[in-house]
Amino acid sequence: MATTTLAPPKKQAQSIILRSLVTFGTLLGVAIMGVALWIYAIERSELPQVDGTITAAGLSGPVSVLRDKLGVPHIRAASYDDLFFAQGFVTAQDRLWQMDISRRYAAGTLAELLGPSLLKHDRRQRYLQIRAACERAVGKLDPQQRRFLEAYAQGVNAFIEQSRKHLPIEFKILRYSPAPWRVEDSLLIGANMDQMLNTQYDLELKREKVVRHLNAQEIADLYPSTSWRDLPPAQQANPSIEDEQSPTKQNPDSKEDEEDEHPTPTKTSSFIRALDARSCDMCVPGSNNWVVSGAHTASGKPLLSNDMHIEHSIPDIWYETHLTKGDGQDYDVAGVSLPGLPFVIVGHNRRIAWGFTNLGPDVQDLFIEQFNAAGEVDTPKGWQAPQKTREVIHVKGKPDEVFDVIVTRHGPIITPILSGETRQLALEWTLYDSETLGIPFG
Repeated sequence: MATTTLAPPKKQAQSIILRSLVTFGTLLGVAIMGVALWIYAIERSELPQVDGTITAAGLSGPVSVLRDKLGVPHIRAASYDDLFFAQGFVTAQDRLWQMDISRRYAAGTLAELLGPSLLKHDRRQRYLQIRAACERAVGKLDPQQRRFLEAYAQGVNAFIEQSRKHLPIEFKILRYSPAPWRVEDSLLIGANMDQMLNTQYDLELKREKVVRHLNAQEIADLYPSTSWRDLPPAQQANPSIEDEQSPTKQNPDSKEDEEDEHPTPTKTSSFIRALDARSCDMCVPGSNNWVVSGAHTASGKPLLSNDMHIEHSIPDIWYETHLTKGDGQDYDVAGVSLPGLPFVIVGHNRRIAWGFTNLGPDVQDLFIEQFNAAGEVDTPKGWQAPQKTREVIHVKGKPDEVFDVIVTRHGPIITPILSGETRQLALEWTLYDSETLGIPFG
């Protein structure tokens, strides 16, 4: 039987394949462009309104918000309440998701959004009882502070309510809406900073392991409580606390700096040598503030340089703003704030400028608690039942985790978050003192 196969010329077949590929590529490109335009349109619809007039329930009068070419808001209001309301509203326009995730970080509610991988973090935060400390502190706030924090929260909530259908894309990706902002949430933002800069309980345990092998003199040498650096270079040193590390003792024959108008035991030349990295292996850079007298500046006015030495992030930890009440005679402040907190933390007004830095103070102590078989803790007044706080951690896609945190007169028992520790250790922390969580305003 004869079989005949019909086929196009070879060049024609190649042409058909090429046209098919071009058509497919074109359709794919159009589809990708369409998706990109759709995403762009969604993103554009979620950008905050920065022009025109916005009606916000809760204001007692008009507020002006002028954004400069860098997007920094300059806010002016006739009253403090309206000023901080507007600060909350505008900050939420730019940083709402950062604010929400920051309060969740401090409170220990991240696993609810991000799943079991954040359970360890949430568990630690619950044992540290940071949220409970902030909730207690609200009742201890100065009435004026609380009023301003409430005004700020009202501004944040006004933006949330107006933007339910146009929330930042992070909320849409994670498929949730932010809860209303509360005063204690602002305190949680401040507690985040405290925890980041001043967590030392792990160092307390390491020091305990070291000092048990040392005598008193070795401990004093390894952990000195005073230093010549405790004094400004131009101040007369106190011989009773001046130690052998003083640069003048290291260089007893060094000549005084002839240009020094105020001769002291710590001369300029020896001071500089002492700060040289080659003679100070333990000197490491960190947060710092510097002030230069107007006697040494071209303008005749003092200069302040402030390096807060916090790592960069996107979005940044700080939020720049300018706040003015009325004509500015009472309150005209520009600088940076923490998203979630009102006021300006670092900045200047019409008269002074100020900085902010961390000196690494010892604000935490661990106490070994003794419990009897009945679960009571030993106190100066005898055996007493400790407080217990029930914690429930919601975990995305998993069952809730429920546990009790025991709280003694010193603080919460944090043994469950200390690897390899079997003793019942209570954490005492200045954060637990409600008076320390207030926010100075003046």
